[in-house]
Amino acid sequence: MKSKIVFYLLTGVLLFSCKTTPTPSVSVDYFIFGSAHCHCLNHCATLYKYTPAMLVKGAGESCQPADYTYNGRTLGAGAIAKAEKLLLAVPAELYAAQDTVFGCPDCADQGTFYVEVKKDGAVMSWRIDTNESDLPAFLKPFHQKIKETLEALRE
Repeated sequence: MKSKIVFYLLTGVLLFSCKTTPTPSVSVDYFIFGSAHCHCLNHCATLYKYTPAMLVKGAGESCQPADYTYNGRTLGAGAIAKAEKLLLAVPAELYAAQDTVFGCPDCADQGTFYVEVKKDGAVMSWRIDTNESDLPAFLKPFHQKIKETLEALRE
């Protein structure tokens, strides 16, 4: 009888002593991603800014990411989850790369994918050609994920 009481007591202590606190699935200050076309007149880019708390579509007219602001309403939980999946798909080789431009983005008016990550105060950004054939092998799966994510966010 004593062993049953001790068993139930220990089980209760174990169950109620475990606290789960939600933690962000990715640890960044922010993550900006999108597409841009610099051979246009206005509405030249579609950019999104993810922070662990929200995802906001950028507002701006030019193709330069620095010209965009992110003060609008946050997108829904489904969109935030898509941005988190994209952030998790950024290849380690990209973070380690010396280059910040891959392929020839927007050279033939085909546009560019823009990716920027701020983590622990350090900002890294890359311009990636939309033409997959001009990219290194390590970047092709991420290129596809960017396309899929942007298409899904447009819906």
